[in-house]
Amino acid sequence: MSNSVERRLDLLESKVEHITPLYRRIPVALVIAVGVQTLGAVWWASDISSTVHSLKKENVSELSVKNYIAEREKAYLEMDNDRHLKISERVTRVEGNFQYIEKSLTRIEKKLMMLGDSTLKK
Repeated sequence: MSNSVERRLDLLESKVEHITPLYRRIPVALVIAVGVQTLGAVWWASDISSTVHSLKKENVSELSVKNYIAEREKAYLEMDNDRHLKISERVTRVEGNFQYIEKSLTRIEKKLMMLGDSTLKK
């Protein structure tokens, strides 16, 4: 009987040796990365909290925030409109340049044709 008990104990010990504790399976780098991310999240949350707290102290109303946002959007729209106007002016100038180039090309072609006709007659 003691022989069977010893065999069972040996079997249990061998099974326990194959099971490694959880801390041995998790890499240290992973633990450090999770820790750094947790610290970053806490820092970000505290920064947001302090910003909200300071805004409450300044007694900033929701209306003033909406007005600020509206003013910024208006400024961005004006900048976009100015940029589009400048682009249309540039396109107009380019079209004018093409017309000038086209007239010059027509004159050159006429002169070449006259030269070609005069050399054929000789």
